[in-house]
Amino acid sequence: MPNSLTDMGQWVFYECPGLTGVYFQGNAPRLRRQLYVLINPNRATNYYLPGTKDWGKAFAERPTAEWKR
Repeated sequence: MPNSLTDMGQWVFYECPGLTGVYFQGNAPRLRRQLYVLINPNRATNYYLPGTKDWGKAFAERPTAEWKR
């Protein structure tokens, strides 16, 4: 996801069962209705770049990890 992304609407990545990772180049975006953002990709991890902000241990109910390019 580009670093210009500031918020994500609901149903993003819905019905994407093969999704295993989402890579964010910027700070954590604001979520609308967090529960529905990554509802089906049960294996997805959210990756973020070092030095970006507002990433916790989870984002949209999925784990986060530092993106080591």
